[in-house]
Amino acid sequence: SRDLRELIDGFALVVITGICLFVVLPHVIEQLGLFGVFLTATGVLLPILAHRFGQGGRSATLLVAGALVVHLLLDGAILSTQRDSGLIGWAVVAHRLPVGFAIALAAQASKHPGRATLLMASAMVLATVAGFFAGPALITGFPHDGAVVLEAIVAGVLLHVAFIQHEHADAAA
Repeated sequence: SRDLRELIDGFALVVITGICLFVVLPHVIEQLGLFGVFLTATGVLLPILAHRFGQGGRSATLLVAGALVVHLLLDGAILSTQRDSGLIGWAVVAHRLPVGFAIALAAQASKHPGRATLLMASAMVLATVAGFFAGPALITGFPHDGAVVLEAIVAGVLLHVAFIQHEHADAAA
């Protein structure tokens, strides 16, 4: 029902915003300083630029999909380097809620939302599996600050999705 969808959307917005503002952003600022704030702002602006200079919803969808593929490669890589069944596996599974939220919102901008969702979900599975098998090489080849830079940009994109795109979707309904 519509009420349930609005409840889930609201919960996801609060969770994503809370994680980005109270967990990710302080870590980014601690590691990168003001440059981290700049990178997060860049992440907020990337979907706007993709929409303005690209092909509308398709460019925004491709941007989100590309960012998620990189993120999922790293998730798979991290899982492959774990020797015991610690909490990292549960953390990877638990943070799929905001990833699924990002996919759902990005797919809504597409001309064919069902097809876009299926393609992005398939890319998620393939990227995670590829990251798992290429894990040690990915982890050792990733620059030290690269993970924090990626965190900042992804947090910015998620904040954009949580605030800017969501407002447009509400205005159109």
